[in-house]
Amino acid sequence: DHWLHPCECFPESWGENKPVISESLSVVPAGSKNQFLPARFEIINGEFFCEQEGLLPGSQGMHLMDDGEANEKSVCETACRENPDCKFFWEGE
Repeated sequence: DHWLHPCECFPESWGENKPVISESLSVVPAGSKNQFLPARFEIINGEFFCEQEGLLPGSQGMHLMDDGEANEKSVCETACRENPDCKFFWEGE
């Protein structure tokens, strides 16, 4: 059996073997060791969370949006892409 936390990536060496599907493998740049910034996609939906250790330190780790930002879907993604230490972002309630 294989299980990955939603915030983890599969090793490229797994190739197109279970639990990896061809759709996931096809977006991994060859030779990248699955270390790249993918297009935005939903990892999980529902009652799930990433551990506190997964957050960036201090004010970088959590950003509460004001009313103007709440309507802009790219705020969290942009902040994450601008910080090399950011590996994932989450938006929601």
